[in-house]
Amino acid sequence: MKVLFTNQFEKDIRKIKNRDLARNIENVILSVKNAPGIGEINNLRKLKGYQNAYRIRIGDYRMGIYINEDVVEFACFMNRKEIYRYFP
Repeated sequence: MKVLFTNQFEKDIRKIKNRDLARNIENVILSVKNAPGIGEINNLRKLKGYQNAYRIRIGDYRMGIYINEDVVEFACFMNRKEIYRYFP
């Protein structure tokens, strides 16, 4: 799958100080990139009411993504308490 990153996602990632969390994010991005379809992505859930908005759970954090055919756009990465205010 083709992977794109928004400026907000890159900004959110730069704020992370926890190395284990950063390693988990890197693993998720690599697994999404290598996945043949959206069914093989772990912890992926479609958001109700939106056609192409999904989230991936990583502990207490959520990664907001948009999926259009074979293009995955990583939109934001925030704590579970904050993400749904800004995404989608």
